[in-house]
Amino acid sequence: MDKNRDKLLCGVPEGLDALILAGLVQEAGSGAGPGLHLHIARDDRRLEEIQSALKFFAPKVKVLPFPAWDTVPYDRVGPNADIVAKRITALAKLAHGGRKDPTVVLTTVNAVLQKLPPRLFIRNSIKMLAAGQRIDMGELTRRLSLAPPSVSPGRTT
Repeated sequence: MDKNRDKLLCGVPEGLDALILAGLVQEAGSGAGPGLHLHIARDDRRLEEIQSALKFFAPKVKVLPFPAWDTVPYDRVGPNADIVAKRITALAKLAHGGRKDPTVVLTTVNAVLQKLPPRLFIRNSIKMLAAGQRIDMGELTRRLSLAPPSVSPGRTT
């Protein structure tokens, strides 16, 4: 590890971890750029607690929660829509880069162990839209036709 750049902290007591993380992020933000920081929480409950504590200790720091899937492969029940949205939002923001503010990616041990598509795939698959934005219907149809078909629970391929 580069001692001027990479830091690995472990064994920090619960409750103090968000304060230390906020201090590290703010310290790094005063250097060459805003920086990207990763914190791996034990579970979803700790992730939510750290996220709310960071809002208090470092309100200017952007936090990207990246939870683990709440389903297992080949399960007949699909994942929770909120979890899907959080994961896609985090991946899109990470793939497009361009951070102006210090950013902390909060994730869990389970999420770190789950496979992800390559960054280029994410970058090429996402089309940013805003409320009120006009889009070319032909271009939208073309992009959607290139997307892989989804498999419904009752259908096998």
